[in-house]
Order: sequence, then structure tokens, then C-alpha cells
Amino acid sequence: MEVRLDAFSSPDYDVKEWLNQQFVSIDATAAFEPALPQMPTPEKPDPDQNSSTDKGSSDRGRNVSESMTQRLTTQLHILATNAQQGNDRIKARFRHQAAQISRDIAALAKLIGETQKHMAELSTEIEAQKPTTHAVERLVHIDTARQRLQRSVAALDHLRSYTDLPQKINSFLENGDLAQVWRLIDSIEEDVARRGSLQHGLEKGSGGAGVEVDVTSIGLDADEIEKYKKRVTAAAMDRLEKAIRDHDAEELSFVGKLLASHGHGNRIERTFIDIRADTGLEKLRPAMRSAQSGSNIGDLLGLVADLVAQDRMFIDSTEIQVSAGLLVEQLLADYIEALQPSVVARMAELQKRASSPGADGDSGANNGEPTSAILDLYQTLVRFYSDIAETLSTQGSLSVGGSMPDSAKVLAQPIPRSLRLLFDPFVQYMRSGLPDQHVAAIRSGSLDRLTRIADPASSDDNTFAREAPERILEVFLDVDRALSRVFAFVPASALYAAVASVTGLVTEVAGLIAGRLDAIASRCGIPLLEFAEHAVLAFPQLSSGAIFRPLASEEKLEAVLGIVGVSVSSRLFDQCATALSTSMARRLEELIELLRLRYPSDEGMSSTTEDAITTVRLGALMESCTTVAEMHTIVSRLETAAGKAPGIETIGDALSMLGRRTASAVVFALAAPFSAPLARIPGLGAWHSERESRSSMNIQVPLFSYSPSEEAVDIGEKMHILLPELEQVESMDHQEMRGAQLGAEELQPVFVYVAAWLLGAGSQEIADTQVPPIQSMLSLVLAVVLRCISSQICAIKPPLSASGREQLVADVDYIASVVSSFASPPCQEFDTVQRCLVRDSDPVSASVAEAESDSAAQTRAKMQALLKEQQ
Repeated sequence: MEVRLDAFSSPDYDVKEWLNQQFVSIDATAAFEPALPQMPTPEKPDPDQNSSTDKGSSDRGRNVSESMTQRLTTQLHILATNAQQGNDRIKARFRHQAAQISRDIAALAKLIGETQKHMAELSTEIEAQKPTTHAVERLVHIDTARQRLQRSVAALDHLRSYTDLPQKINSFLENGDLAQVWRLIDSIEEDVARRGSLQHGLEKGSGGAGVEVDVTSIGLDADEIEKYKKRVTAAAMDRLEKAIRDHDAEELSFVGKLLASHGHGNRIERTFIDIRADTGLEKLRPAMRSAQSGSNIGDLLGLVADLVAQDRMFIDSTEIQVSAGLLVEQLLADYIEALQPSVVARMAELQKRASSPGADGDSGANNGEPTSAILDLYQTLVRFYSDIAETLSTQGSLSVGGSMPDSAKVLAQPIPRSLRLLFDPFVQYMRSGLPDQHVAAIRSGSLDRLTRIADPASSDDNTFAREAPERILEVFLDVDRALSRVFAFVPASALYAAVASVTGLVTEVAGLIAGRLDAIASRCGIPLLEFAEHAVLAFPQLSSGAIFRPLASEEKLEAVLGIVGVSVSSRLFDQCATALSTSMARRLEELIELLRLRYPSDEGMSSTTEDAITTVRLGALMESCTTVAEMHTIVSRLETAAGKAPGIETIGDALSMLGRRTASAVVFALAAPFSAPLARIPGLGAWHSERESRSSMNIQVPLFSYSPSEEAVDIGEKMHILLPELEQVESMDHQEMRGAQLGAEELQPVFVYVAAWLLGAGSQEIADTQVPPIQSMLSLVLAVVLRCISSQICAIKPPLSASGREQLVADVDYIASVVSSFASPPCQEFDTVQRCLVRDSDPVSASVAEAESDSAAQTRAKMQALLKEQQ
């Protein structure tokens, strides 16, 4: 059983009900205790049963009753004992806690007393505040009613003010007070937009009586509002136009702000451009009429620059929120569009002068004046545009075409319309007209004069040698000037084609010099085929040409003098072409570096100056690119092909062709006298006959050592006179250079030039060897002769007799001894022949075989075959 104290604090507490609840609780607890066994109720005897049955039944019933009685008695005893023990424990616990319970009861009684006291005081205060609470509630109701009444009165007064709006708006319009008109119209539109909230406030203020207010019936309807908006907009536009014409910055700022705040900001820019463009063109027309001849383009550009600067200053002095850069760009485009016919007329005039013949029958472009005039006009326009960009820039950003604080934005912006209009007349000229005009001018000028000198029918060898160098220098100066302009003005995508067009003139110059050399060869009997490669000179049988005679011959002297004279022009060509090629490579490298800085692939521009941006955009315009960003591909393609630039390769091919032909001609002229004895070597009978050891009287005579054959002696004698001939040729070279007004310090000697091309070493490398040029030339000619001797020996038909072999050994030893007295020219073929004749059966060591050239290996194989047949 559980007793809860909160049952006593309930307002519905009743002692009787509490006791009944306890009783019910006790009964419920007892129901769960174990039930006592009950004695069975004896049944009444059935009179119809027999007596034995009655007796047995009564005995069994008595036994059962006794058993149940004993069991019940035992259980009752146990229960009594347990009850007594529990009672003892409860009494002991109560005695132990009785003092604490007493103290708790005392404290509780005290707390109850204090609580009752506080409750009495609170009850007294509540009773005292009841009148004040009622008064506050009445005041709140009064204030709410007052606020609702005030809002209703204000709304009615505001709505009543709309009845005289038309009169107010008309009055403000007549007085020019556009700001007041806009304020009234704005307030009307705002009130119409808030109609629903205003009606809700009136309904609430009237106590929910359902008052309805139609705002448009009190003031203006939508059509009337729209009419007044158009009237005030038209009045504002009139004042805007007048302010623009009068350069009234204060008025323009005021009206511009009104229009911009009411959604008409775009009309400000368009109106400004139209009016200022018309005003500017009125000032430009007299100057343009006087500039139709193209003589005052500079003055006209100065007037345009002044107009644009004035417009920019006017815009900056206002406070309107417009893009000043875009306004100025559009104005500049309109001015340039009007200016373009004058520029086109000037271009046509200059191009006509460039293509018209001069007084001497040559093209008027020979002196470069028309081309220079066109480029000067182009540079004038570039400076004009860059100066405008610099003048109109503020805070480091380019104004023309829009503000660009970030240089990377330049690469993504389109080319300004003003730039296109200004330079469109130059695009095609810069891509093809400029190089073509220079090429035509050079062909009809300096190259034509060189062509007339190089024609054998117009001049002899002496005249060519004396005048050709000056004409060659003129051509190269013109070509260099043309290339400097090509690299400066031709767009990158057309650069290589333009350079190749100009450098094609260098090939023509080389062809003219080579043609003069061919004329000498044809006249003197020099096989033109031999000019290709000196190492395979195959001397003919016997030729009647002057070139095959000794230098003491007058005809041979004249032929060699002509070849040396042509070599002066060849060396001058080599020097000029090499310098031109170096200059082109340097210019190309500088151009690629400049383009890489102007059109970076992954970073912003290194320079954001107006001049740099103008140049970048101008380059993209010349490339016909839509945006500057498209220049990346062009620059990358130019850089990739820089290693194999067509112009540089063209000059290299011309240098190689003319150098090898001239050097081969000089060597051939010196080695040609050896052709007669060399041609007889393969067919000598001594190679196949045996030397007789008996006399005519059949007497045995001793055989002495073999003497050199007549052919070997002839070759040796010609070798002995080779050095004096070289000295004579060297003297001829000095004479020809003096005749051409060229000093030894200006032009390399002929022998250095020949050795540089035929030995594959540069002239400076040969000079650094400290070997005299004449000694190098002697070694070179001797090497050519020895190579031809080896070739002729290998051409002997087998079998070789024993005497023939001995004779061959004597000839080879004699020639080797003559050569060693002058120099030791490196000739592997001749060394191989000599080694095979002495040690034909010895195997070739691996080191020797590895060091042999292909021609030496072929010579060894041929000699082994010849000697094998002899054995």
C-alpha cells in the first residue's frame, strides 16, 4: 500500500474518498496473496444408494477434512509468525527513525506557516491592484482607436491631394521644373502600386466596415500618367540636346541624371554621339575639301584629334554615368569614316606615282620615294591613333575602344571600328603591295643595271670585273632596305612569302654572275659539267681550248683573268649575301621576340601603354583577325618555321651554287694543263710490254732501274711551274680588286675563298691556320691532280706486265717526290695507289680500313684487281 502526499494538496481532497481508495487498494493486494485451502462441502446422501456406499463415502470425506484442516493450521501458523516478524521489524525501524521524522514534521509545519503568511500578503496586493489593471486596459483601447483614426485622416488627406495633380504638373512643366514633375509622377505610380495596402489600412481604421477606395478615380488614370511621362521625357530630351550643343556640362549632368534614373540612359549616349558628330563634321568639311589632293592629311588629322580631345574633356566635366571611352570611340569612328576618302585618295595617288615611269624611262619607284611616302603616311596615321589613345587615357587605362585596366582583356576585345576604318586602305598593300612594289622597283632599277653589265654582248670581261661589284652593292642595298620595310610592316602570316619574294632577287644576282662565268667557260672550252664538283674532274683527251694551255699563253692568261674578275663579284656576293642572311636571322629573332611579348599565350601583356595596345590591335587588323586573341596561332606558326625560313634558305642555296661554281672554275683553270699527260696514262703500252734484256746483237745486257715515263715527267714539270702560276693569279686578283675599288681588307683573297668552298672550311678558319693562302691553294690543286692521277691509274686495263708494274712504281714514286718538295696535300686515293704498288699482298689493317674514305676504298679495290691480274 502506497500513500502519496500530493493527494492532500488537491483542491478536491475528501477524507472519505481517500479512505475508500485505501480500502480498495488493500482488497486488490489481498487478491494476489495465496488462497487458503477450503474444506469441501459434504454432499447430502442419496437415499437411493445402498448402505455400503454411504459408509465408504463418509470415511473418505472425514480423512480429507482432517488433512485440509492440518494443512490450513500449519499455513496460518507460518503466516502468523511472518506477520509477527514483520511487525517487529517495522517497530524497530520506526523507533530508529522516529526522531528524524519528528524533526521533519516540525520543519514542514514551519514552512507551511511561512507559506500561508506569504500567500496572505500576495492576496492583499492583488486585491489592491485590480482597479489599476482595469484602467490600463481602457487606456490601451483609447490609444489604438486614436492611432487608427490618425491613419485614416492622413490617408484621406493624401488622396484628396490628387484632385489638383494635372494643374500642378502643367505648372511645373511650364516653369521647367522637371524634377518636380518626375517626383509627382513617381509618387502617383508608387501610390497606385500600394493601392491594396492602402485600402486594407482604411478598412482596418473603419472597424472593418468594408470601405473601398478607387485611387485612379481620385487622381490620374494610367493613360493620363503615360501622357505626362512622354511630355516630361520630351522636355528633358530637348534640354539635353541644347546642353550638348552649348557644351553646358552642368545642365547636361542634371538632365542626364534625370533621364538615367528613369530608364533613358541609353538615349543619352546616342544623342551625344549624333549631335557631337554632326557638329564635328561641320567643322571638318571645309578642311576635307581642301585636303582632297592629299596634301594636308596631317592638318586634317590634327583637327580630328582636337575635336576628340574637346569631346572627351566635355564628357569628363559632366557627372553622367556613361562610358566615356565608348562615346569617344564612336565619335572617332564617325570622324575617321568621313576622313577615309582623303586617305584613300592619297594612297591611290602615291601608288600611281610608284607605278608610273620616270623621266629616264625607269620606274618612278626606283628611288623609293613613293614607297617611302606611303609608309610615311602609314606612320603618320599610327602616331595619330597612338597620340589620341594617350591623350584620351585616364588612370592608366585606354579610353579609345573602352577602359582596359587589365591588359589581358586586350586579347579578347574586338578591333575598334575606328582602327579598321583608318587602316583598311593599308591592309592589302602591307600584305602584298609593299613587297611586290619593292621587288618591281629593284628589278627595274639596280638589278636591271647589273643585268646589262652581266650581258656578254654589252660588256667585256674587264668592264664586268670593274663595274659589276658596284652594281651588286646597289642591288644588295636595295634588297636590305626592302627587307627592313618588310619586317617592319608586313603582317606575320605573310612575312615569309614577302621575304622569299624579295630574297629571290639574290638568286637572280647569283644567276647573273654564274651566267657570266658560263660565258667564259663556253668561250675558253671549259666543260660546264666540271663546275659542279672539283673532285671528279675528268680531263678530256686533248682539247684545243685556251684553258688547257700553260698560263704563259696569252689566251690562257686572258681566260684566267676573266675567271678571276668574275671571282671578285662572286666573293663580293658571298660577303653581302652572308651579311644579309645574318641580318635577316637577327631581324626575324627580334620580330618573334617582340610578337611573343605583344601576343602572349598564357599571360597578360608585358606593357599596357597605349602605343603598345595600338600596335597589338594594328597587327591583328593587318592579319585580318576578328580579335587580337587569334594572333596567338599566327605567332606560334611563325616561331615554329623560323628555323627553316624560306628567305634564308634561298640565300644559302644561292651562296652554295655560286661559291662552288666559282671555286671549281679557278681550280679547273689551274689544273687544266695536266689534262694532256693525264689523258694518256691509261693507254700507255708500257703497262703491258716486257722490257728486253738482250741487245740487237743478241747480247745479254744488265737491266738498270726504271726512269719515269714522259707523261710522269710532263706532270712533274707542270707541278714545278704551278707555284709561279699561283703567284701570278694572286697578282691578277689584287689587280682586279683595285680595278673594282675594293681593298684586301674589304674582300677575302681568291685562294681563301676557293679553299673555303672546296675544303668545307670557313674563310676565318683558314686564316687562323697561319698557312699562307697561296700554299693552301697549291695543296688544293695538287690534291685535285693527284686524285685524277689515281683515277687514271685505276683505269689501266689489266693484265699488267712485270715491267709495266715497275714502270708504274717509278712514275708514282717520281710524282710523289715532286709533290713532297712543295707540300704534303692530303690525298688518300694517291696514298692508296702507292701503298698497293709497294705492298700489294699485305692485308689492310683494321685501323687503315676504318680511316679510309669511300673513294680511297674504291681505289684500293681497283688496284688490287689490277695487280691480281698482273700476278
